[in-house]
Amino acid sequence: MFIKVCGIKHKTEIDWAIELGYTAIGVVLYPLSKRFVDKEKAKELALYCKDKIKSVAVGIEYKDVKDVEDFFDYIQISEDVNKDNVILSIEEEFDDRTNRLLIFDKSRGKGNFSTIPEWLDKYKNRIIIAGGLNQENVKNIIEKYKPFGVDVSSGVEDDAKKSYQKMKKFIEEVFDGYKKNVLW
Repeated sequence: MFIKVCGIKHKTEIDWAIELGYTAIGVVLYPLSKRFVDKEKAKELALYCKDKIKSVAVGIEYKDVKDVEDFFDYIQISEDVNKDNVILSIEEEFDDRTNRLLIFDKSRGKGNFSTIPEWLDKYKNRIIIAGGLNQENVKNIIEKYKPFGVDVSSGVEDDAKKSYQKMKKFIEEVFDGYKKNVLW
């Protein structure tokens, strides 16, 4: 299962993600986000991840991430661009003939859970569910929707800062939910 912790701003948080077994970290380059980091800091964090954990440059449009994309394993944007390393953020059903990863976050980074629409089921072998996930709901979401992955940010924070204990509890719940559905 793909498990991403987003909104990473410090190397210590990357170390926590690695230790706890997360698949990837996300660095936000959208300037209006409270988790925004500038391009130089983003490059520094991406380089720190090399050969340790996957890294994702997160923006809304391609212009948000284009100057740093070569440092990251993936870019995550809402804009449909013809690139292999894109995790495309979607909110509604569309005709996608590619095999790329998709992320569903109806709250657009605001941390509000939204009901998962039925049409999302056709993408479940490559969909990452985000938006309002936390240790209380992630296990049930995995058991019910069986997504390719999950993405968390505010659900593992205290006072807008990553919490080691919340990151730990979240991933424990993910693994528990995943174990129960290993034969998808």
